[in-house]
Amino acid sequence: MPAQAQLMQKPASEIAIPDALLGRFHAFMQEHSAILFEGARSENVANAERTVTWQSNAGVLQLVQKGYDAAASHRRPAETANVQVRLLDGSGNVLFDLDNEYETVTKTFSTSEWKSVTANEEQAPVWQVWDEPLPPDRKDNGTIAMDPVEQLSLTKDSTDYCWYSAELHVNQSGQQEIVIPYGGDFFYVYIDSILAGSSKLPLQEDRGAITPDDPAHLRIVANVSEQNKEHGFRHSFVLPSLAAGDHRMDILAVALGMIKGDWQIASPMNFERKGIWEGVLWNGSPLRHWTMRPGLVGEKRVMAAHPETISWQEESGLRPLRWHKTRIGVSASLLAAPAVFRLDAYELGKGMIWVNARMIGRHWLIEAASPPDTPSQRYYHVPADWLQNSNEIDILEEQAASPANVRLQFRA
Repeated sequence: MPAQAQLMQKPASEIAIPDALLGRFHAFMQEHSAILFEGARSENVANAERTVTWQSNAGVLQLVQKGYDAAASHRRPAETANVQVRLLDGSGNVLFDLDNEYETVTKTFSTSEWKSVTANEEQAPVWQVWDEPLPPDRKDNGTIAMDPVEQLSLTKDSTDYCWYSAELHVNQSGQQEIVIPYGGDFFYVYIDSILAGSSKLPLQEDRGAITPDDPAHLRIVANVSEQNKEHGFRHSFVLPSLAAGDHRMDILAVALGMIKGDWQIASPMNFERKGIWEGVLWNGSPLRHWTMRPGLVGEKRVMAAHPETISWQEESGLRPLRWHKTRIGVSASLLAAPAVFRLDAYELGKGMIWVNARMIGRHWLIEAASPPDTPSQRYYHVPADWLQNSNEIDILEEQAASPANVRLQFRA
């Protein structure tokens, strides 16, 4: 829609969008969809003002753009940010104004407050847990190689997860260093089955070249931003104290989706890399003899409908890499009502969420830039068509966090 496109044309420095704006805008467009899809459309441009009119038996809707310049349609967004956009009814009443502090002037629809589908805390979900097996406890043999194998060549992007395991020998107790020169995207390091470290935030978005310079094969810089980036894929971990002797290291590599941005516009998708692809340095020396195990056991057992292979327990304490499960009832009257649903992921860490075996998304409650002490995303939309009277919620939590305060919510 032109108005929606114009919303995205504001320069980043001017954007201050209320959380509910897009929800209101989508509700507005849905409410007037009969006019937009079935109405006769006409357009008029006069005195730097463009008016698009839709007219049908359901009514009249107008989109007015002031400061319109047809010759500027190909320009960059910042160069056309002076355009004002309003949606009017047939009588000229403003229904939606995208330039008045990004707030709705009037709304022809109403919304209620978000509420939990459980009436009180006594009906709060009861969670059960199952611990994801670490590599020493797994039955599969894995892929053995002298050096780590890049993750996508093992997983074919069928999972976000891949384990990299190796044996360590500590000559002298004390501080030790692990360096992954080229790795993507996020890592957890386990030493002797105990979580010893994880990747540091924030992760660089434009990370530069995915391989080190090779004097024998000079790199052709297809994207100028790459030549200004070094060590964008580097991850380092310092172990404060490790006793002399033999130890086991298991690194869980976590992909964050197929990341493609403007800085990668010259790079084809077959340049994408996940996991570890240029080795690992242990106290400055290459670490050899690796075993790779793609995926998590719970992805097959929990999510592939094999409950007989899992012994669920009541939660006792916190630990990383744990599966959580509960059931939440939704009344038939609420399912029949014109309501929308979301999951409040309050106090979760990082992982994935499923509702009735359908994934609603990856969760990662990292702190937002603004306002402080709030997560960048806390709420996850749940399609109403996925819900039924009794609903199973499954959560894979990579970190030591509890879903005790997670709630399924609705709004009329």
